[in-house]
Amino acid sequence: ALFKPNTVVYTICFGTGKPRYVKYDFGEEKTTNNGVEYFYLECRYVDFDSTVFKETFIELAILKFRGTKKINFLDVFPFEYHPSKDEIKANLVECAEFAVVDIVDISWNPAAFAQLAIPSKQKEVIQAHAEAHISRGSNYTFDSFVIKNIVSTAHALATRKGTRVTIAHLEVAIAAGEDFECDFKGAGQVGNRSSIPRDALITRIQDACSPFYAILRNTETRDTVKPRAGPPPKIQITLETRSGNKTVTKVSGVEIFGVEPRLLAEELQRSCASSTSVGQLVGSSPRNPVMEVLVQGPQREAVIKTLERRGVRREWVEVLDKTKTGKGRG
Repeated sequence: ALFKPNTVVYTICFGTGKPRYVKYDFGEEKTTNNGVEYFYLECRYVDFDSTVFKETFIELAILKFRGTKKINFLDVFPFEYHPSKDEIKANLVECAEFAVVDIVDISWNPAAFAQLAIPSKQKEVIQAHAEAHISRGSNYTFDSFVIKNIVSTAHALATRKGTRVTIAHLEVAIAAGEDFECDFKGAGQVGNRSSIPRDALITRIQDACSPFYAILRNTETRDTVKPRAGPPPKIQITLETRSGNKTVTKVSGVEIFGVEPRLLAEELQRSCASSTSVGQLVGSSPRNPVMEVLVQGPQREAVIKTLERRGVRREWVEVLDKTKTGKGRG
């Protein structure tokens, strides 16, 4: 992968036009409301607000392009690929008002930590949480540090069991955090501005997550199929009126579910006792065409039942009925 967590990346500051390098945390493919596709990057860097130094998040983007492009021609790219990285780094250090070598990382005091009179198992968990906090910095709000820490704990639990992260793992991580907070603050002290009800926290975590989906075929498993970003696709069924009062049913988007359009057309021809045809969907790419099955008559339920026999659930199908006033969806 070109971008890995904690990779130092190079870009240009929009305000000053000067070079800037930041640390990459997370990235995913996105699309604007205008249909522009781009790669979204969430990064962080140290900033000074005239009082304290603290980590600040920054959002960057790389517009989708065709063909190939040199890495150092991208708007954002790993700093190690910059042809003049030594000169750039020297200029950045010269602009700073402090020496980076003078900053010392936070470290543990083993003697003091050893004096804590608590069970050893709890000590291990406390140390793991504290080390994660130190590695991320201390200037984090509830939404950034606590939520990320809970998700990291849930991920660790799932990894140990060899499964994917579920709500159950999140609940265990949240419960552990509540227990520690109660132990150290005392009963009745949990509930300040940094706490939140468990159900609300789970909802917030889910809302902050990006949707991914995976379609499994035959003997495939979740471990062998790489999830794709975005909401799961749906098969489109459209009912239209042609030649006055004749209704036709059009079906598209079946290929991604492993359904062959021509075989589907043959099966619908038999089950509906109606003529069918297969053609390229208007607007689809000639290089990677999406085919459309056309069935004579209002065959909505017949099509859905045929798809269900092939393993396609009803909720994966979207129906657009243009024969009704208002063009309702079903």
